[in-house]
Amino acid sequence: MNKHGILFFIELYKIIKMDFLKYLAGQMLSENVILKKDAGFFYIKHNTNSYIEEVFDPGTACFSSEDISCLQLIYNYVKDNTDVNLQDIGNIKLLKNWYLITHEKYLSTDLVYDKHGRIGFNNVCEPFREILQIPIADVLRKIIQKKLNITKSSKPQIYLTCDFDTLNIWDRWGFVNFLKQNIKLSFKFDIRQIIYNTFSYFFSRISIKFNGYLNENMFVYSKDSKITNIAFFLCKPSNSVYDPKIDYSNRTIKSFFNKLKSNNVIFGLHTNYDTADDPQNIQQQVDAFDRLFNKQPLFNRHHYLRYHFPEYLELLGNAGIRYDFSLYFPENTSFRAGTCSRYKVWNINTQSPYPVEIIPITLMDGTFTDYLKCTEQEAFGLAVKKLDLAMKYSNSILLLWHNHSTFKYSNILNNYHPSFYKKIKKYLLTKTL
Repeated sequence: MNKHGILFFIELYKIIKMDFLKYLAGQMLSENVILKKDAGFFYIKHNTNSYIEEVFDPGTACFSSEDISCLQLIYNYVKDNTDVNLQDIGNIKLLKNWYLITHEKYLSTDLVYDKHGRIGFNNVCEPFREILQIPIADVLRKIIQKKLNITKSSKPQIYLTCDFDTLNIWDRWGFVNFLKQNIKLSFKFDIRQIIYNTFSYFFSRISIKFNGYLNENMFVYSKDSKITNIAFFLCKPSNSVYDPKIDYSNRTIKSFFNKLKSNNVIFGLHTNYDTADDPQNIQQQVDAFDRLFNKQPLFNRHHYLRYHFPEYLELLGNAGIRYDFSLYFPENTSFRAGTCSRYKVWNINTQSPYPVEIIPITLMDGTFTDYLKCTEQEAFGLAVKKLDLAMKYSNSILLLWHNHSTFKYSNILNNYHPSFYKKIKKYLLTKTL
């Protein structure tokens, strides 16, 4: 290679590194700043305040022992509900650690998948199992803003979301299961549920009144722009076990859709269970959504949160999706990727951010009843603890409660979610609005 060729690649390298710095600044800072890369360092300036950090390669960077010690110290400050002493954490590399955490570099290299093919919390390396009990990436964002004297703050955006996996339970169960359910209930002397099931079976396709799955209890209708209501729908079920059968032609369901639309509920795509095995099918599901609702979906959540992060972001982006709501550890209340703030992921292959923005889940109904087996009181304590941290450090809070959870006569044993979720909503909105 001649001299001119070498100089060309040096300049290209500099441009790529500057693009990466612009990306980091855009994700971590709420105001415009002056950026510079020189002599192996990133420089960020805001008014008279500066932050300097060594340049790092996003493809090869990893946590050092010093990084981990600083993160543990920050965790202790936050756990004790005290302000982080910036002198104690010394020269912590805020940009690098935010990047490594939000891009899940804390995971084991020998991944073990659960029965649904998902990466569970058991893949998190020590000591991050403790560190992720706080929104550590959001705390790092607050620290760099403090160093630059960026004081602008705002209350988090609230996303109230629902996966409408089932719109009529009798499409799944049929007459035989209707009889089985009522026989079981008769042994428990649950006359009220038997009466409801009977009316529901015969009249749920005629009137919303008799279909409790068509409920809006998970949403809050308000003119406040800080609340966003989103309903996700399976538009192309493919798995006979995990993708429920849905009759979208039913008139009560159509009426329910119109009711949601009249209240400005956003409709999103719920990519089906088999997407994890056939990701190229995403475009077909987007097309099915378009045929059903006559619009391109911009929002997506994977059914069973079953997907590969971050690889699917490129496929979703190619299909026109702009926001994904699937990032979460369903088995506990830790902060996956150390955040519940919205952010974009860096694509090492293209040296640019993926087009799809991530909005991580903060709390999900199934965490408490399916995984932790909590009582309602225990669940409320865990939920409040995480919400308090999210409200203090994060720019978004996302709740996922399914429509069968918010319906008291669903098939959930000892279902406390209708009252539990009502308490959660009241607590969150009282604190944030």
